[in-house]
Amino acid sequence: MSFDSTVALIGALAALFQSVLIVVSIRFLNRQFGIVRACSYIERFNSNENICRRSTVDRWLKSAGDHESRIKAFEEDSRLQADVLGFINLFQELGVAFLRHNVHQETVTETFDFLVPYYWDRIRFL
Repeated sequence: MSFDSTVALIGALAALFQSVLIVVSIRFLNRQFGIVRACSYIERFNSNENICRRSTVDRWLKSAGDHESRIKAFEEDSRLQADVLGFINLFQELGVAFLRHNVHQETVTETFDFLVPYYWDRIRFL
């Protein structure tokens, strides 16, 4: 093997190695973005505003025995509507991000796996 062909082979191997590193870096960046995005949903869920909304939603769900009473209370109170819709909107956004792989799914599953079905079972009558 001549010197020129050895240099060309080394250059080709270096280019291949760089390509692999770029692909691996992109995968890690995407994973990191997903984790950061999942953490932002956790922060939003634990924000003072959302804690107040969650408290309102919990009181509303416990206040009446049947769905019709809850729906009537919901329709008559614009503040309640804002809190309920704001609260469930967070879950809607989280669900879309989860389906589109925009969040780290393992982090979301570990954090919200109780809350999503819990509130879905209680609010889906809307």
